Amino acid sequence: HLDPDFAPALVALVDARMQGADLRKDDPGPTREHYQPLLDKALRLDPGSGEAMFAKAMWSGSPQAERLALFRRAAELDPSNSRGLAAFAEFFEWDNVTRDGGPGGEGQRLMDRVLSIDPLSPRARFWAVQRRLGQLTPDQLEREQARALEIEPEHYLLANGFPYPRRMVHGGTAARAEEV
Repeated sequence: HLDPDFAPALVALVDARMQGADLRKDDPGPTREHYQPLLDKALRLDPGSGEAMFAKAMWSGSPQAERLALFRRAAELDPSNSRGLAAFAEFFEWDNVTRDGGPGGEGQRLMDRVLSIDPLSPRARFWAVQRRLGQLTPDQLEREQARALEIEPEHYLLANGFPYPRRMVHGGTAARAEEV
């Protein structure tokens, strides 16, 4: 029998549904509205849940300043949550939260921390490769992406982006990632 008051399961369900909407490129608003009550319930059941706070920060439609405060609180509550910290780092990088998202900035420091906590994190490996796009030759990019795909062969974003450097290095139609 399932426990409807098990906060970690509620958080995981919200996160999974939001990830699904994100991957499908759905408007996140309706999904968020539908599942927000479960996240609110999880936070009522466990107000000190860093996992729930990270989910709220990741999927919130709130202004950047509010999301930043949520991420900071989540990191205080759950300083070893590699998934949440990776999302926090990406928040700095891609949401242009501060001017401190560049090399050596807070986003980079967070991602370095993620890699120290979870060196096999596919998300962190993908992020590390993407961050160096302008610095790598196409051949280097291909090698870096292949290395990351060895860790997690089914990582959607890496597998999706892998043909790009293959086309640049080898020309013509890119080979499938599995053929590397």
